[in-house]
Amino acid sequence: MKNSVMNTNDIFDFGAFTNLEQEMLRKGAVGDDIPSIFSFTFVDQGTYVFKDAANDQKILVVQVVGPGEECADSDRFVQTITENSLAEVGVAQRGDLILNPNYPLIIAMGALLVFASTLIMCSLGFCLHKGWNVSELSDHTYRDY
Repeated sequence: MKNSVMNTNDIFDFGAFTNLEQEMLRKGAVGDDIPSIFSFTFVDQGTYVFKDAANDQKILVVQVVGPGEECADSDRFVQTITENSLAEVGVAQRGDLILNPNYPLIIAMGALLVFASTLIMCSLGFCLHKGWNVSELSDHTYRDY
């Protein structure tokens, strides 16, 4: 996932993974179901996020440590992604994100709020000041008709 906020290496070359995707598409197109092996060696330390091509909800986070560093828990290689498991290995969102407010949405929501409030107030005023023509009940009984 090139644009993931957890990636720490902005200049990572995804070329090998693009070639893998093209090769898998080619094999699928010709009906080649012979298994093949793909391996990749990460040279630079950092955090790398990958997603499954078929399901965006399935992601893989790879934490590469530098020379002389050790993994937080060397006995666990594959872990489920939780806030705690990511925090243990030092994976976090990048702090240099600058999110600009969506001004058109804020203005539209404000205008909608003013319009709805005005409509409700006018409706209440109309109902309170409208002359309801209600006639008095007569004291007649059923025998008078």
